[in-house]
Amino acid sequence: MDEYQMTVKEAIEEFLLCKMAEGLKDSTIIWYKVRFMRFLKKFGDWPVERLNINDLRKYIVDIRLENVSDDYKFALVRVVRTLLK
Repeated sequence: MDEYQMTVKEAIEEFLLCKMAEGLKDSTIIWYKVRFMRFLKKFGDWPVERLNINDLRKYIVDIRLENVSDDYKFALVRVVRTLLK
């Protein structure tokens, strides 16, 4: 029998549900959702167990090379770090 493997998308959905249960404001939940979009696009269908440190490092380097504000770059990295805590 195949063992169930949670996807990154499902992990993010559970994270957001947890944050809602903690009583975060709707605007904060939306803030997280918007900043997770890029991560979901790249890794959403992956099993969580497949993600490794090099995948995350490459994701962070790719963000840092983009022509967007430093604050936005920091936010994109911050949401992933918060998810993985």
